[in-house]
Amino acid sequence: MRFCGFMLLCSFLMADDSWMVYDDSSVGSVFIYVDSASLVWMYDNVESDSMHVANIHYQNSFIDETVENVGFRLRGNTSRVSQKKSFKLDFNHFVPGRDFYDVEKINLNGEHNDVSIIRSKLAWDLFDSIGMTASRANHVEVYINESYYGLYISVEHIDDTFLSKRFQDDSGNLWRCLWPADLTYRGPDPEDYHPWIDDERPYDLKTNEDEYNFAQLARLVNIINNDPDSLDHVLDITGFIKYLAINILTGSWDDYRSLRNNYYLYYVPNKDQFQFIPYDYDNTFGIDWFDMDWATIDPYSYYLIDNSDRPLADIIMDNGSFRNLFTHFLSFYLDHHFSLELWENWIDSTKFMIDSSAYYDVYRTLDYGFTFDDFTNSYSVTSYNNQHIKNGLKEFIIERVSSLENQIDYLNAEPFVYDVWWEPKNPVTGDSITIHASAFGYPNIDHINVITIQAGYKASNLTFPTDTPEIEFITADANNKGNGDRFYNIVNEYDLTDAVLRFEINAGLDSSAFGDSTGSFATLNPSLYIYETRSPNSNIPDRSWDKYVVDISPDSLQYYLELPGVDYNSADANFISIPYYKIKDFNLSKALSIFSLSQSLLTFKQRVLLFEFNLYNSMSSAPCLIYSSLVTVSVSEFKKY
Repeated sequence: MRFCGFMLLCSFLMADDSWMVYDDSSVGSVFIYVDSASLVWMYDNVESDSMHVANIHYQNSFIDETVENVGFRLRGNTSRVSQKKSFKLDFNHFVPGRDFYDVEKINLNGEHNDVSIIRSKLAWDLFDSIGMTASRANHVEVYINESYYGLYISVEHIDDTFLSKRFQDDSGNLWRCLWPADLTYRGPDPEDYHPWIDDERPYDLKTNEDEYNFAQLARLVNIINNDPDSLDHVLDITGFIKYLAINILTGSWDDYRSLRNNYYLYYVPNKDQFQFIPYDYDNTFGIDWFDMDWATIDPYSYYLIDNSDRPLADIIMDNGSFRNLFTHFLSFYLDHHFSLELWENWIDSTKFMIDSSAYYDVYRTLDYGFTFDDFTNSYSVTSYNNQHIKNGLKEFIIERVSSLENQIDYLNAEPFVYDVWWEPKNPVTGDSITIHASAFGYPNIDHINVITIQAGYKASNLTFPTDTPEIEFITADANNKGNGDRFYNIVNEYDLTDAVLRFEINAGLDSSAFGDSTGSFATLNPSLYIYETRSPNSNIPDRSWDKYVVDISPDSLQYYLELPGVDYNSADANFISIPYYKIKDFNLSKALSIFSLSQSLLTFKQRVLLFEFNLYNSMSSAPCLIYSSLVTVSVSEFKKY
């Protein structure tokens, strides 16, 4: 814990040059030089993942460099048997530890299904526009042994390098999930989820392969199927709902919900949660093989290609609060991220940029006979239909927006707190920290509440001490819902070098449900108490305690001396006597009917407790977004108890 701040700072100081590889201001060029016999062998053995030695020259607006001894092979699924194939470059296969501008692997996708050679690029940019963790992409021309193999989309490979750029803790397990990765329950044993279709399907572990531990995945699947009320403990639900919403907007069917295919699951260790990462978006924006109109399909009863179970998607659609958040994201993205007005200039300028590269791409024509007129017309706002391409790109966006505006439907349901963030992100001693929360409810949110506790201390809605304080203090009572039982943690004083802030956010619609069977607090005017344990061997807080001076670091000693009521050196210089404290009383001005809980962890070094009750009301019947914040409570506001 002590080194977290230092490690995080170092990660920001270390430059990441990968943006140059994925620069999309112009069409780049990749020149691949490989033994001709190896190339013939690759095309004769299309299912093989054998790597072949190649030299490459990479050229774009920022890079002009040759690299030798690069791994080169075919990649993909259906593209392996297509005329226009897809390729993978691996910079550290033959030279372990090497990267290319902080990139270890490059995926060169031929986009043989997409006549416009732009759909997946638009999808990746759409994910980027909403701030979701996803791959980057750009257009490149591919040459092999000086022959032009066509216009490709280079898509960022999802691996440990990808994780290191996006997660503070990149040490977790990453699974690539391919058909039939439906997340249905197969049993309690982690081995039940080892690949059973072939060596990789459906759940293929891509990091920490030597350990080959599927316990976290088995736990996730068990909760999805057998304990869905605990889902927010193990999955970033908000991220998954955003993933579903973007797939609706783009008409993506080659995904979890429709085909049980093409996604990554990353277990984030420092959050103890899984996160969905999208994957493979060439079959979008009107590409169809199932005689479905993806531009007008109902977002709530999406087409299931093989009509089997998708329990995780079912949880979202069967829960009114989750379904409303899904609807809210659809509505928000329609207004702010998806309209043709927002994307038309980008589409036109990108088409202009890649036009000549597509014109000379002979391989583009081989699989389906697409002409250059097809390429041009496939961007149309009017009707374009050729084989599996059922819409022009702009036409699809117009029809998708129009249909969704008439399909969006909210339910009367409890609100859901779906996002929490704080400023500054990396606070230091003396900083004030503001914590924000976002909640969504329909028809409106009546109240929101925030409670915080500091690690090493704990908050309780109980009046303490009571006749039987210990068990009530450590174990949450059924009617004491303000702090759920997962927040009832007491740590010893030796774990307090770096404090961890825990907080919970509660939102509700019903302003009258206070003090009854659905009430949120056990007491009418709860006070927030903080305690510290007496010794490492005791989990029971004591009202009076002494500390050995030799056990206190100089910085910590100064902190303790600044607290009111501390007695040091009056009787025995070996001890410091520290009283317990109670934060200023706070009263709740409104009833709090708790529906949902959101928690976050924040590492910081200041020794203050944060709390403020902030209430925003909306009398409007329209859906509303609520923000609540916390401010620092100074040491002087602590009272001796």
